[in-house]
Amino acid sequence: MAVIEFHLHDIGERLSWIEAQGEVGKKAVDYTIKDIKSRAPGWIAAEVSSVYNIKKSEIIPAKTEERKNRNAVSVYASGNTLETVSIVYRGRNLTPIHFAMSPKMPPTGKGSRTRILKSGEKKRKRYAISFEVIKGSRHKLRGKSDLQRPPFLAPNMGKDRRKPGEEPVYIAFQRKGASKTDMYSVRTVSVPQMLGNSHVKNKVDSKLFNETKKRLDNHLKRFSSRG
Repeated sequence: MAVIEFHLHDIGERLSWIEAQGEVGKKAVDYTIKDIKSRAPGWIAAEVSSVYNIKKSEIIPAKTEERKNRNAVSVYASGNTLETVSIVYRGRNLTPIHFAMSPKMPPTGKGSRTRILKSGEKKRKRYAISFEVIKGSRHKLRGKSDLQRPPFLAPNMGKDRRKPGEEPVYIAFQRKGASKTDMYSVRTVSVPQMLGNSHVKNKVDSKLFNETKKRLDNHLKRFSSRG
């Protein structure tokens, strides 16, 4: 489980002027903090999905228990002042299905699963699996280097499995041993790791500052006009 936390930067220089506005400034700050807590996950998700090939909806906090089980991340907002407000992301390393994995299921059709050796023995055919974590950069899925067998697709039987009657979701596995059940589920990066990317982090920091400034100025104008 990886964790990353975001705070507002460079907002302190405005606080003394805001405090000088008295009750108007206090109200504007209170409403801005509420805006940050409710809107920041959407702002951040947009910046992540502009670089990484993951759906924005998978990065925004889930509202239902069903979606929480399948979601890529959990998000917590805390703090009651602009100096202390923070957005905390926790998330597990994700399977390649989150990153346009291809194919989505094993090849089907006559002769697609096995081949006949000269000895007459049947052997399972290998097939390539690819995925695209960074937009525009597709790679072959290789899995763990210490596991000799290549990744293959099999139905996900864990907590994220579909409801009865729904089509199964296939994820990539590697064999760890001779037993059919001794498998490793191939993983990629987590949402906190994506947010830790220096390019993404700079985009997020800039987005948070600019959007916070907009919301703060909007509330200051709104409450000043009621004067």
